[in-house]
Amino acid sequence: MLEPALQKVIEDLCNDGCKAVSLYISQIEAGAVPEQMAHLHSKDQQKILVELKSIMSVYERCGS
Repeated sequence: MLEPALQKVIEDLCNDGCKAVSLYISQIEAGAVPEQMAHLHSKDQQKILVELKSIMSVYERCGS
């Protein structure tokens, strides 16, 4: 389980919708983190990336 501050960032990113989250994942992988994550250490950014990918994998399995 992630610490509350990181969980809040994930919730904020997810509130932007699935398409936005997919874009955020691509941006993070390319080294251009979203504004909401700019203040975080790279290790925390990677934790968020892993969590976002996990969340999106549920949608992919469901065909959404």
